[in-house]
Amino acid sequence: MIAWWRLGRELDRWAAAGRRPRLWWRDDDAGDVTPALEALLGLATRFQVPLVLAVIPASAGLDRLGDALACRSGIFVAQHGVSHESRRHAGECDTEFRADEAPAAIASRIAAVWPRVAALPGSLKLYVPPWNDSHPALHLALRQAGFEGFSAGATSALTGLGMRQAHVQVDLLRWKPAPRFKGRGACLARLRRMLARRRLAGDWAGPIGLLTHHLVHDAASWAFLEELLGRLHADRRVEWLDPAREFSRPRASAAAADATAA
Repeated sequence: MIAWWRLGRELDRWAAAGRRPRLWWRDDDAGDVTPALEALLGLATRFQVPLVLAVIPASAGLDRLGDALACRSGIFVAQHGVSHESRRHAGECDTEFRADEAPAAIASRIAAVWPRVAALPGSLKLYVPPWNDSHPALHLALRQAGFEGFSAGATSALTGLGMRQAHVQVDLLRWKPAPRFKGRGACLARLRRMLARRRLAGDWAGPIGLLTHHLVHDAASWAFLEELLGRLHADRRVEWLDPAREFSRPRASAAAADATAA
């Protein structure tokens, strides 16, 4: 397929420069053990690709989730908001914490449920906001709550945040009017464009994130995810970052490149 060929050409350019792109994988809205989650974990184990699960702390199934993760390696857990309930005003985008709220109040709510996430195997002091919402009040709250990492959407990278950042730029799904697979060509083209932007900016170490949502995947999404992981796992021109190391120190060099990634 032409999209795979074009992606391969871009990877060749990286290889010719003696570099390998750093990829990572985040899946959102975990909270219990479901057939979809088991399928997701099976792919991560089969292809030996590290996976960060963004877990909703208020979920009722965290004990079952913890048991399922206890015997698996390479699976990490981040905090995905508090209850994943939108508190937007009319006409606003979905958000769990509005931009006009006091950072101290936000920090208190986030910190109160962190122990539920911390008790899970592979937990990271990494915050993933529902709906990839990002604003200054939330950023200040996260620093007050002692978070070490922040991960949102493609345009969320910020200079001076004071936390390690790695965002997701390649979403497998379209969301309106309902979640559905974006298409093989669109996903591969997006990945290729992000690789080119990193290369042209000289930001060789800037992570490029794959975003999945196991609970709403259709058959086409699962088929492509398996194909993508299989091909990239076998491709020595790429590397998968280690989340445990990635979110342990601040990094902002990818901010300028991500800020232009629509």
